[in-house]
This record gives sequence, C-alpha cells and structure tokens, in this order.
Amino acid sequence: MRKHLMILLAFSMSAGLFAQQRVGNVVKVQGHVHELLTKQAHEKRFAAPELRTPVGNVSNINPGDVDCWVGCTESVYPVLAIDTAYLLVKWTDGKAAIRGDNDSILIWGYRWVSQYQHPIYGPTNVTKYSIDMLRAVANFDCRFSVLLQNTGGGNFTVGGFGYNFDGFEEDRVPLEFDWTGAQGLVDRDTIQFHYTDVSNCLAPYNQFVVPVDPTPSTLVDRALNASKNTGVIKHPLDAAYSYPAYDYDFWVLPTPGNSDHEWQSGWTYNYWSFNVRQGLSGTFGYPTTSGVATETLSNNTTHYFVFASANYLIPVNLNGNYSTRACCTTYCTNCTPPILSK
Repeated sequence: MRKHLMILLAFSMSAGLFAQQRVGNVVKVQGHVHELLTKQAHEKRFAAPELRTPVGNVSNINPGDVDCWVGCTESVYPVLAIDTAYLLVKWTDGKAAIRGDNDSILIWGYRWVSQYQHPIYGPTNVTKYSIDMLRAVANFDCRFSVLLQNTGGGNFTVGGFGYNFDGFEEDRVPLEFDWTGAQGLVDRDTIQFHYTDVSNCLAPYNQFVVPVDPTPSTLVDRALNASKNTGVIKHPLDAAYSYPAYDYDFWVLPTPGNSDHEWQSGWTYNYWSFNVRQGLSGTFGYPTTSGVATETLSNNTTHYFVFASANYLIPVNLNGNYSTRACCTTYCTNCTPPILSK
C-alpha cells in the first residue's frame, strides 16, 4: 500500500513532465481531456511514463540545417522584429528503417513579423500560435498534411500528420476514411459520436444533432479533396454537432505498406504528444497543457509532435535525429512567399 501511495505521489508532483498532463484524476492530451487515459487514472492503473532525454540533433537544433522555411516577413507598416519558431514531427511506425533513414523526424522553420510600428498606436506586438505554424507549413509544403479538428470553445486537436517521402511524386499522401471500422465502435469507449442517429440527445456527451444533408461520407470526401491543395484536413464532424467525433484512428492510408507514405493518426489508443521547448537546445521539459490553438509562439520556440501510445506502460520516446527536406510548392495554392533563406 505504501509503495502505491509513493508512486502516485511522485507522479502527481511531476505530472508536468509527462506526455500526458494529469490534474487530479483527469488526464489531458494537447490540453484536451483524454477519456481512456482518464479512465485508467480512475482505475489506479495509470503509471508515470518515462520521458527520455532527447539525443542527437533533436536536442540541439541548428537553424542552418532547415531547408524549408515558411511564413511571411512583410508588413504594411515598418517591421520592428521578426521571430522564428521550429516544428518537429516524429512518426513512429518503423517506416524510416525501411527507407534507410535514421529516424522519421522532420523539421520546418517558421518566421513571422512579431512587432511592427503602427502610425497611431506605436510599437504593436503580433501573437502567433502553434496552429498558425501548422497551417503555414501545410499550406506551403505540398508533401505535408495535418488533420485538425475544432473541438469547441476555441480549442483544436491534431488528429494526424502525413508526409510523402517519395522523391518522384510531389503530392500529399492519399487518405481515406474507414467507415466500417469507425461505425462499428460507436457507443463503445472509443467513439461516442453517432454518425446516423442519436437515440438520446442528452447522453452520454450531449451530441444534439447528426449530419444528414450532406451526409457524413459527403462531408469527409469534401474535406479530403480540399486538403489536397491546402494540406489541412478540416475534420468536418466537429464541435458543430455539440460533441465532435474523435475518430482520428480511422483516417487511414489506402496502401499502408508504402514506406514512402508517412501517416499516423489517432486519439484513443495512440495520439500525437505535443511537447514544447523554449529555445533551440536542451530537453523538452514538459508537454504543453494547452492545445495548438492556444499555445503561443515565441522567438526560437520548438514545438515537437511525437506519435505515442496511450498504453500507460509504454514511454514516449523523444530521442532521434531530425532530417530536413526542401519545400515542395508545386501545387501550393495558399502560400506566403518568398521562401526565406537560412
């Protein structure tokens, strides 16, 4: 008994260092309540995952390594300051070894006008958030994809990341939605969203309406088609229905065996751990307690997304060496040129 109390106490004191943020018996991922992990916490089965100290280039970013810069450094008013942030994305499906890469970690650089001289109000600061960087990278790099869902109250979650490593194919990875798998799990612990009908609008999560016209399949098809240009898959079954569909596990590759097509998505059993570091070097001391729409960017901020298991026994591995690719802008329709030099 004493041993269990000591473990729980140690976990509670250091919760900010873990890939999941726990407050009491509520566990959050990307600043949002995670139902399965919260259930494990209530059942006293939730153990503190081990965060390993990053090694290699992940622990010490060199801006000169980055080959893809996005963002805009122009303003209608005189520019007083330009800030820089970095995006790291780590896929953990083992495809890097098949391709002959060391790790499936990519890096992008993001720059923006952080302060300008307003003719009336004087020096004016500009606030940017993690979601601004994600959208800018997706808009500009035509091999990159991100699944974003509006979960209400100004919050967004990242459901998936994709990248096409095929050097001969300048396009985003193809995706589809597994309707059979998703609808088969409705009403269980994994998906509470009702795609076709709501038997009780007040339980369990207050989903008041269902998509009828257009149908859910039409909405998903439209979102996937639009993302071919923008890189952002706007999950259509979101907070507009009062309770969003946490069905990220079922946005899948039609050919999952293609080692050049990186795509991982999930929420229930696997999820994207969101880690923040203030600076170019050192450890990622904490997973953010905020979501991507509320986590602000500051100069030399590093935002690191790692696809992790929701199994409380499997630690989130932040180790690895990042690689970089030049921006692919062949089909870019929403860009902020010019591409900035290193």
